[in-house]
Amino acid sequence: MQKKGESRTIYDAGWSSLVARRAHNPEVVGSNPTPATNLIYEGRAQAPGLFVLRLMSRVSGKAYFVYVLWSASGRKFYIGISEDPAARLLQHNSGISRWTARHLPWEIVHTERHENYSEARKRELLLKRQKGGMGFFTLTGIDPVRFAKRPGFSGS
Repeated sequence: MQKKGESRTIYDAGWSSLVARRAHNPEVVGSNPTPATNLIYEGRAQAPGLFVLRLMSRVSGKAYFVYVLWSASGRKFYIGISEDPAARLLQHNSGISRWTARHLPWEIVHTERHENYSEARKRELLLKRQKGGMGFFTLTGIDPVRFAKRPGFSGS
């Protein structure tokens, strides 16, 4: 039969072992490892004789894009993040997502390239906080006149 002190000793030994392992192996940070902070370069031929280097996220090997979709039928914007906005648009227009399926079809009206997911996510949240107000149009450069409410429409 175990005494109170024995069970605590076993617990403490396990905890100190875990702390020691993490101290000696800084890559172990939990079930969701933090993304690498260093970046790599990708070279891509843009045209004959033109070679462009660009920074990429090391986590996925690609930059991330914040994109804004517009639904003329629903008179709504959708803001998201993707490594490939064109492919993501196809997914939205295929009706996979319940919310975007209600307002088909969608078109891309704005994209912004970001070097990593963290930057893209911060920008996405900033745009979403604008709630489609004038700050949203100012930050994206989207023309508010093009997306004005329909004449005679009196909704919120």
